[in-house]
Amino acid sequence: GFIRIAGQSVGFAAYNSVDGEKRITAEGCNKAASIVEKCNRFHIPVLTITDTDGYQTTSENEKYLPAAASRLIHAFSTSEVPKINLITGNVVGSAYGMLNSKGIGADYVFMWDDANVSIVNPRQATEVIFGEWSEDLEKQYKETQSSAVALARHGFADKVIAPEESRKYLIGALQTFINSR
Repeated sequence: GFIRIAGQSVGFAAYNSVDGEKRITAEGCNKAASIVEKCNRFHIPVLTITDTDGYQTTSENEKYLPAAASRLIHAFSTSEVPKINLITGNVVGSAYGMLNSKGIGADYVFMWDDANVSIVNPRQATEVIFGEWSEDLEKQYKETQSSAVALARHGFADKVIAPEESRKYLIGALQTFINSR
């Protein structure tokens, strides 16, 4: 949908949890792509809020997801408007790359200090990397590979922020584009 931040119109895309699951659906991808395409048409900045456990794996969703995900990736990668991503929770799988990441063209990526991005579930990653799982090994994996600080250190996030600082950073990011039209 659309929101206003400090008086400026902004296109907004986020994923709701459905039945307790934070999963990406084909329908959600198409809705988000539609918003990004409209924003590009009318030169409106785009904000995404990212917190997802990956893709919904029902057979019905998997039938339509590739085309919908492709449309969303295309919308983000070809849009010429300011794009900001705020990662607020855990992101598992390739969802980070698809949902307005630095790699797809986000101008700013902010992460809450307790956010985590991992290509697989951190417990599974720990078992693969270390050959066993323990809370200490999972904590070590998160700190070095998938925490907000680790992602910022590797250039995948611009700034690690506390949740209460979100508005301040979003306004600042939007103001950097104020005369870019």
